[in-house]
Amino acid sequence: MLKAKLQAPVVNQKIISREKLQRKFRRVRECHLTLVTAPAGSGKTTAVLEWLGKCDLPWAWLSLDGGDNQPVTFWRYVGAALDKMVGGIAKDTEYVLASSEMVKAHIHLNILIDRLAEAPTDFLLVLDDLHEISEPSILKGLSYLIDYLPVKMHLILIRRREPELDLARQRIKWQAQWLGNKICVFRKKKFPAFIRPEAIAFLRRN
Repeated sequence: MLKAKLQAPVVNQKIISREKLQRKFRRVRECHLTLVTAPAGSGKTTAVLEWLGKCDLPWAWLSLDGGDNQPVTFWRYVGAALDKMVGGIAKDTEYVLASSEMVKAHIHLNILIDRLAEAPTDFLLVLDDLHEISEPSILKGLSYLIDYLPVKMHLILIRRREPELDLARQRIKWQAQWLGNKICVFRKKKFPAFIRPEAIAFLRRN
């Protein structure tokens, strides 16, 4: 397991705050699910990191890539990230992930959901670059997790496109917010002259 994937990127100190977007992030506490979708280079990851730096809730981070597009790998990383919130949760799901039949039956997710309900306080899990995940069984499992998220858990999904997730269930409609292109895209005219080129390049990569 690559532990660096569980560490949030460092925010460049030369960026400018995007107040409108930051105000939207304040609703994360009220929502179980926050979707942040915009093209590459829009600064969506940077904006989330800026808000996390001001947030007083505990949070866990997972940066995804193409190598995680396999159910066992994906859920092992999710378990490792959530282990920061509820100790031992990764170990509790490990034996289930060894059985493809148990994974198909979402047994590992039931364990995650039950254990996460024991969290002492509200917390956040951020999944960055979720567009790297296209495996249907993973997306189905993620939809299942979202549908039964514990009350204290808040999930932030960052991706370049609209998610291939089942988010239409009535029970979560009032518990989700979607921050799309109109609010996330950092347009050229918003870069002041005093922002250095290397800072602009950083924003456009994230």
